[in-house]
Order: sequence, then structure tokens, then C-alpha cells
Amino acid sequence: MVSLYFIWTFLLSNPLLPQQTVSRDEGSSFLASARHAMSQNDTDAAFQYLSEAFFRNPNLVGLYSCFEDLFRLKISLNNDDVDRMGLASLLSDIGRYEEAANELREMLSTKNDVSHMDQALHKKARSTLFRNEAAICSWDSYDADSVAMLESVRDDLAVNILPSVHPYEALMWPCLSLEDASSIARSYASRTMGSVVDTKPRLETPERVYAYTRNDEKVHNSRIKVAYISPDFTGVHPLAFLMQDVFRLHDNSRFDIYVYSLNDSDLSPEVEKIKAAASKWTVLSSSVDDMVETIRADGLDMLIDLCGYTGTSLIAEIMARRAAPVQIAYMGFPASSCAPFIDFMICDEIVVPPTEMSIRKHYSESLIYMPHCYFVNSHRYLLERIKRFANPTRSQNSLPKHGFIFCCHSRPDKIDPITFDSWVGVIKQIRDEGKREKNPQKENAILWLLRSCAEMERNLRQRSRNGFQLDDDAIIFADKVSRDEHLLRLQLVDLFLDTPAYNAHTVGVDCLSVGVPMVSLLRKTPESTMGNEIATEKLASRVGASLLTSVGLPELVAPDMTTYQSIMKRCVTDEEWFSSLKERLSNHLEYAPLFDTKRWVDNFESALFAIDCEWKKSKRDFDVFVIEK
Repeated sequence: MVSLYFIWTFLLSNPLLPQQTVSRDEGSSFLASARHAMSQNDTDAAFQYLSEAFFRNPNLVGLYSCFEDLFRLKISLNNDDVDRMGLASLLSDIGRYEEAANELREMLSTKNDVSHMDQALHKKARSTLFRNEAAICSWDSYDADSVAMLESVRDDLAVNILPSVHPYEALMWPCLSLEDASSIARSYASRTMGSVVDTKPRLETPERVYAYTRNDEKVHNSRIKVAYISPDFTGVHPLAFLMQDVFRLHDNSRFDIYVYSLNDSDLSPEVEKIKAAASKWTVLSSSVDDMVETIRADGLDMLIDLCGYTGTSLIAEIMARRAAPVQIAYMGFPASSCAPFIDFMICDEIVVPPTEMSIRKHYSESLIYMPHCYFVNSHRYLLERIKRFANPTRSQNSLPKHGFIFCCHSRPDKIDPITFDSWVGVIKQIRDEGKREKNPQKENAILWLLRSCAEMERNLRQRSRNGFQLDDDAIIFADKVSRDEHLLRLQLVDLFLDTPAYNAHTVGVDCLSVGVPMVSLLRKTPESTMGNEIATEKLASRVGASLLTSVGLPELVAPDMTTYQSIMKRCVTDEEWFSSLKERLSNHLEYAPLFDTKRWVDNFESALFAIDCEWKKSKRDFDVFVIEK
């Protein structure tokens, strides 16, 4: 029988599985048949029943618990590490991170000689353990695990083996440098292409093409066919929320906008808005070859990949087959694809500095440099919508009546021990000062975090208590809420704390959009990713600085963690300075480039015109710099 682990991985990663409505009785019948087969130790038959149920309805109540029981039965019968890995993957997928980590530790601590074990599976278990421990902020062996993972990745890359670390994970973990992350992405591109990708070196001074906003209307008479493709046009993914206004703001006298979705079951307002704005909306649901033919039949000029290496691999496979003459990467994967089938990537001069070749050389694509910030959003629409709701109160959110509120509502796995210790150290100092001064604003200062699970809360409380003698009431955990509620409660925050290794992208825009300042880190000199500083050479580590600059708050971008901490302190102690800063942000929101979606689309269209003209002439490499007139 094929390993359950690999089947499980396939089931969860394939968005094109046929999903039919299944009645409760029919679903119960599948599960009952599977349980009967398990009672006979017939794991093959049990798997067939559960797979059939999954194909029909992956959200069937009781399905995942049956899969868990099947994994545990197989382990009891065979004690196979592959099945243990499968169980850990399932537990991780349903948010039981600590249990998953325990299974992985058991697997990695086996007394069997590792040479008798599947080396690739062993490495995958180690990287999966690192991911699960990051999800619950379990950092007891963080340094040793970081070194081991780095060595494993570099060993694999040296002999052209696909690393166990996914390209997206490589962007998150501080122990992996920009060079490491780029090499991992190149390895995945090689797998997609079916051959080793040898990325040609970048020119020391790449050729520049300047695109002037609205300067090319007279010379361009033909319409340009531009398409966007993603599996994430859903109401639960940030992509549709962020980009919902982009499609309707395209100039339909100059562009035909095609949208290809791998999801047709979503009826959210964001997706309906995108559908209505598209010249043509197409759901792709067949084989990759058929999908490519469908796209080619539309005769596109350009295809924009909004997924990259995140989620399903199907998009990369489509792009690798050259579905359009010009292919552009944006949004989903905030890094270089390092793939020859991606021609351009959208960025700005902060996230990828054009003159810093130590960074620029790791981007295989030609770059489209947007003015201001590359990160588009549709927040103006949403902010208008939530104005009708009553503002939340501190008491409704278990926050103190008085006290400065530091907040990080980013995903917990973006937090690293160096950053957390820096936060807690400052808050401890401020609270102690407040007690001496009898100042309730300082004495009751708190850190407001997003809760992932009880284990995460326990680990962070224990670390702050043991390492800093910080009282438990200094850290308050918030549950996940709807997007509207999230934006409303953010208004209670005084200062948002950005995570240096992987910045707050969507959440960073969220906090700025409701008038909450954010402090971010952008180191001036690239150094080792180990030690007491976090490297910020990756694009994902530089977005916070771009957001802040585009709303006129560059002074909140710290060059090192010492300055980052100083900014945290000053926001509490220098009330006049902090009030003026918040007032400046509030006054700037109406005309800040970050929230002007129409302006972003106009600038982007100018870049597309420049590409259409220059690429057709010579197909040479060039970076596009959009200049606003």
C-alpha cells in the first residue's frame, strides 16, 4: 500500500479534487465502514472508505478523527516512521501542534541507525518539528534546531537534492539567509521544470526602462490582455480582500482583464466583486495541460501569478509551461521565484534596493519598481464599511482601563525568541518605572498578542515570567475574530510591534489604516542571521519599512534592535512626540499613497505598457522604474 503520509499530503495540497455534497447519512456510512475495517485491522480498506469520504466532502464531521485513528492503528501494527510522520502532519494540519511535535520527537529519537531510515523523511521530520514548535513559540532548543536545519538545507543544496524546507518557510526562519532562501526557491523551480535551473548572473548595473504614468496613451492604440491567476480567490484568504478593488480600477478602454481561479465554490462579497470587474472569469478545474491550453486560447499578452510557491504547486506548473508570452510574479510569494519561467516581479526600492547588489543579485526576474509601496490594498472600501459599527471598548477585549497597549496580532510563528525577549524587556522596564512613578499608563503597559493555542500562551507566559519576572497580566491574548472585528479592535492599540524576520504585511496595513503607528526593523548592514540580531535582507523582512515610509513615518523604521527598543520606550515616555506622530498619521491617511488603490493601478498600468513595448522589441532583460508625473 502507498504510504498514508504521502496520500495525506496529496489530498490536502490538491485543490482540484472533485468535491460533492454528501448527506450526513452517507457520510456516516463511509465513516462506519472505515471503522469496521479498522476493527479488523484492514487498514487498506479503511483508507479507501476515508479517501472516498474526503473526495466527496473534506469537511465531513468526524473525518479527520477517523484518519487520526487510522494512522495510530498503522503505527501500532508496524511502528513505521512514515506513518508517524503522517500522523504528525495530520495533527499539525488541524492545529494540534504540540502533539504533532511529540510524534516527531519520537520519530527523530529512534535508536535505529539513521542510515537505515529514509534520509529525506528524517530531514522532513526535523523541518516539520521546527515549524510546529514555531507555531506554539516553543524555543527550548531553538538555537540547536536552527543550526541543524541550516546544515541540512545546505547539505541538500550542495548535491542538488530538494530541501525539506519549503520556499515559504525559508522566508520565515531567521536562521536561513536570503541566499539560502533563494537557493531553496531555485531548487523548487528545478523540480517544477524537471531539470536543474541554472540562473544566469545579474548584470552589475541592470538596464533601466522608465515608465511615466499616463504618458503612453498616444503611442498605444491596441488593448493589452492581462490575466491574473490564483487558487486564493476566496473570502478567507487575504489576497481577495487586498486586491478586490484592483480589477475594477483597471482602465477597460486599454486593458482586457482575465481572471483564472482554481476555486469556484466561494460566494464572498470580495470574490463576487472581482468576478464582476473581470472581462472574463474562468475556473480552471482539469489537468495542468488542459488548464494551460485554456489560458493559451485566450491569447494573453501577460499572465500575473498571485500564488508563487505558496499553497498548491499547480500554478508553478502552469507558469513553467509558458501559458503567456510575458509572466509576472506578485503578492502571494514575497520573494524571487528563481525560476526562468517568471520574467518580471513587482517590488519597490525599499523591499529590493536596486543599487544594493548583495540583495539584487538574488532576484532572477527583471523587476518592476513601483513608486511608494509595492503592496496594494483595498482598505478604503472596508474602512467605510466598518464606520457603521460601534467602536469596541477595552473592557470588551479584556484590556486594562489604563495602560499603554503594545500589540502584535501577526501569526505567532512570525515571532522569534530574540524579538520576543526585546519586547518583554522593554515592557518590564516601563512597568517598573510606572510603579515607582505611580503612573498608571506605564505601570499597566501590556503586550497584546494573537492566541494560536493554549500551548503557545503557556510557553510565552513561562518565558516572560522566568526570564524577566514579568507578571502574567502584562501579556493578554486575543482570540481570532472576523476581519471587521479585527480592524475595529485594532483601534484600541497604541503601538503595533512588527516582527523583523517576516514582517506584518496585511496586518501592517490593517493597523496603519486605522491610525495605529507601527515600529519596524530594517538593518543597515547585512550580517549573520545568528546571534542577537535578525537579518532583514529578505523582501518579507523589509515590507514594514516600505509601509511606514509610504504613510510618512520613516522615523519608526529602526536600524537595529536597540533603536527598535528605544522607539518603543519613547512612544510611552514622550507623550507630546507620540501624540504628534499619531496625529500626523491620522491626517495623512486620506492622501497617503499606500491607501490610494487607483493611483497604484495607474502606476502599474504604466509599467505594463512599458513592458509590452520594450519586450516585444527585443526580449532583453531590463528593470522597469515607474515615475509619477
